[in-house]
Amino acid sequence: MNKKAIAFLLVLSGNALACEGISLNLHFASKHFGDAQGYEFNESSPGIGLSCNKVGYSYTAGVYKNSYYKQTFYAGMTSNTHINRYKIGVAYGLASGYDDIRGNVNSVVPYGFITAGFKLNRTYSVNVLYAPYSLVLQDSVDVLTAMLEVKF
Repeated sequence: MNKKAIAFLLVLSGNALACEGISLNLHFASKHFGDAQGYEFNESSPGIGLSCNKVGYSYTAGVYKNSYYKQTFYAGMTSNTHINRYKIGVAYGLASGYDDIRGNVNSVVPYGFITAGFKLNRTYSVNVLYAPYSLVLQDSVDVLTAMLEVKF
């Protein structure tokens, strides 16, 4: 694994000690829009992650099967604004298992998403993440992905 990614994970783990709550994130679906040039993307993207929640933001890390059917590990941060049962924000960090823009295979690359969520009750939320023109992938394909958040 890349030294920068390891350093990022160490910072993440150090800050996680002061969590105000922990969430389990269950990745269950994704949809790709745009010019896929005949490629069959993975539309399920199953995975699991953990979030260290603080007021207005969270640190997150996990693993999922990415759009190219490769295993991806990720670590990052999500900043949210809450309005009643809704939230909107951005998520950003580093993810493995993607080819970078220079053609390096299975690199650690930055990611970015626009996020939205709906709180079903005190424990469960449904979150949707959107990457316009592929802030994650090399192709000119937008990605919409969904996950269930379980708070502890």
